[in-house]
Amino acid sequence: ESRNTNVFEMPEKKYIEMAEKSRLYKEMQSITKFFYITDIHEGNKVTTIIARDLAVRNFGGKFCRTTLRFSTQGKLIDEMAYI
Repeated sequence: ESRNTNVFEMPEKKYIEMAEKSRLYKEMQSITKFFYITDIHEGNKVTTIIARDLAVRNFGGKFCRTTLRFSTQGKLIDEMAYI
């Protein structure tokens, strides 16, 4: 039985390719089993991609969230991980 269910659509290929420009994103993907892009926000000057480890740990804990920001030209301008 599932208490809470979230459905995340697969992001467009262009967003996956953008995220893969980030060394941090690739490292987080390699150490977590269920690391996926969950949110994409397109602004006038910045595209923000948020990826999370969707696995739930003991006692309901979650592991990480990574935020990537890209310029309109697709250049990585900032990356942060909340572990």
